[in-house]
Amino acid sequence: MFNKEPKMVLSENYKNWRDVIFSTNAEKVGVSSGGPKKVYGMVMDIGMIDQRGNESFALSTTVFASGEASFVPTPGGGFFGLGGDPRVAEVAKSIVTMGQIFLAKAQPAKEYPLPAVGQVAFYFLTTSGVFVTVDKLSVFQSGPYSQLLNKFGQIRGVAERMIDQRKK
Repeated sequence: MFNKEPKMVLSENYKNWRDVIFSTNAEKVGVSSGGPKKVYGMVMDIGMIDQRGNESFALSTTVFASGEASFVPTPGGGFFGLGGDPRVAEVAKSIVTMGQIFLAKAQPAKEYPLPAVGQVAFYFLTTSGVFVTVDKLSVFQSGPYSQLLNKFGQIRGVAERMIDQRKK
């Protein structure tokens, strides 16, 4: 038997949203240049698998220095404009600030693929281009990146509560 990666579920809305995120520059989010390699936004993608195990998907969370944030699963849905909540905006800004520190371990990214199941990709949107670091979720959970995971998790938690309320 071949051990192949399950098919990724990817909606057109998600693809369009992702194109917009990776084409956004510092000025578009109200941040002045700030010099080379200044982080003005981050994207965290987590590769997941459905309960049946035959399809994969990713959960993407974005934050910007302006406080804006969004949470978008690849199958569709999610929430945009989460930064309208002052608590979310504060967390988003703190993630971007922390991102400046973690940028030192990232590599330049020419493409923006979604991570495999069980992996996490942190994309750093900077004034000098996009940088990325990818590893297994378990590696990030046990190291210094756990702080970033926790903060992104706070934003995801707000979005998931909003999704639950929308379903009612």
